[in-house]
Amino acid sequence: MIEIIACENDGTHYIEAVQNIINGAATAYQPGGVYVVKIKGWFDHKWLGFSGKRLGAVGVWKHPLTLPPFHPHRVQSQKCYAWRPSTQDYERFDWAARLHIYQESSQNLRREIRRRKPSVLYVWYCSDTARTQRGSLMVYAHTKRDQAAWFISFYSNNQWRSRQAEEISVERIANFEAMGQSIKGELII
Repeated sequence: MIEIIACENDGTHYIEAVQNIINGAATAYQPGGVYVVKIKGWFDHKWLGFSGKRLGAVGVWKHPLTLPPFHPHRVQSQKCYAWRPSTQDYERFDWAARLHIYQESSQNLRREIRRRKPSVLYVWYCSDTARTQRGSLMVYAHTKRDQAAWFISFYSNNQWRSRQAEEISVERIANFEAMGQSIKGELII
């Protein structure tokens, strides 16, 4: 099971929803590995498919997908998991290279996910959700069967709800969340 650790500035129910959606997506896509990156502060749907800037000013949304160019100072944590057939579960490992590195934005235009590991689920979620009452989750799936990229934003008005879904249906999100809830394990707080 892929675990998300809630910090004091994270909305607990938001973190629980993120963990369930990630586990449900991992069950559906069946990647060999999962990267989970916590980004400082909220980010919006414009990051979906964003590759970087040309000439330092012109934004580029490129296909095929590249790793989004989050500045390394925004990365609060990166956790990596590998599928272990012997345990039929994902196990955390710490030897993976950092996804977000110091470089010129234009260099990111060449960091295509299809040229990286052959079967990976990349996940980015935001921090500070208890204070801001809004959250975001972005997923890039690259497997032998699928390549998908989608984004969800959340808000809280005493209960966390999805507000906006890009490139994925609300029904599919609910399906992922239900699949994730069925996986045994508890939220770590």
